[in-house]
Amino acid sequence: MSNLPRIRRLGPLDWASPLPDHVTENMNGATLFRVPDWVEGRLGHYYLYFAHHEGHYIRLAHADSVTGPWTLVDGGALHRDECPWVATHIASPDLRIEEEDRRIVMYFHGDMTDPKGQFSFRAESTDGVTFTPDPHRLGTFYFRHFDHGGRVHALGKARIYRSDDGGRTFEQGPLVYPLSPETPGQIGPQALRHSAVLVEGDMAHVVFSRIGDAPEALRYGTMGLHGDWRDWRIEDHGVILSPDADFEGGDMPAVPSEEGKIMEFQRALRDPHLFRDDGRVFLVYSFGGEAGLAMARFQLA
Repeated sequence: MSNLPRIRRLGPLDWASPLPDHVTENMNGATLFRVPDWVEGRLGHYYLYFAHHEGHYIRLAHADSVTGPWTLVDGGALHRDECPWVATHIASPDLRIEEEDRRIVMYFHGDMTDPKGQFSFRAESTDGVTFTPDPHRLGTFYFRHFDHGGRVHALGKARIYRSDDGGRTFEQGPLVYPLSPETPGQIGPQALRHSAVLVEGDMAHVVFSRIGDAPEALRYGTMGLHGDWRDWRIEDHGVILSPDADFEGGDMPAVPSEEGKIMEFQRALRDPHLFRDDGRVFLVYSFGGEAGLAMARFQLA
């Protein structure tokens, strides 16, 4: 596909004051939205959520402009202690606004020992700050939801899910992007790590990165949303944003990324999120591996 989206970097997020060390140690899985007018006592016009790969709570920041400056909320939004079924950490927040019911939904993941693994869960809020989590397992980790055809769908890593009850429970579907060619049936090199989805009509525009790429970069794909949802597949059109800027580690060597967390600065981009606001689309992503959050303008050709 020759008509790739155009990307214009806006740089690292602008913070109103320096962030504490325990926050800057690892920053990933960002998502943001415009706060609905019906939210009482809102802290700003926009809320930004993100995580630490081994975090005990979901980070929350607010701003009056989508480009910041952002103010960190002490204590965040949802704590692991509120999720007693989770073993060690919660992360990867994905937010959904349910206007009719005046409800803010957060999909997030946590790890469990019985059954062993990482799974996505749902939490609800009326203000975007205090959430009530539900222990029901929805699917695998790294959920990114999207609406189409009157239903809620989600990508959980490279697998598609569909909900018939407004996003409370999900049916698991097939893989929409191949797992690693080197380790068939398993997560490994060239497997999709984390995705962002923007739907226009019957087309989903998907931004994602892959484990093992050198350097790990943001790729662009399309997924036609017609016919049987079990037949949907992502067509990969290639890299649209490579970690070439100085703040992204552009002067560092390109090395293959690995599965899981990264605590040191690496020339790599991860964890994209697409946000539409007043006709503009913004791309938020982790840079330096998981060293910080940056923003770019995303414009379809």
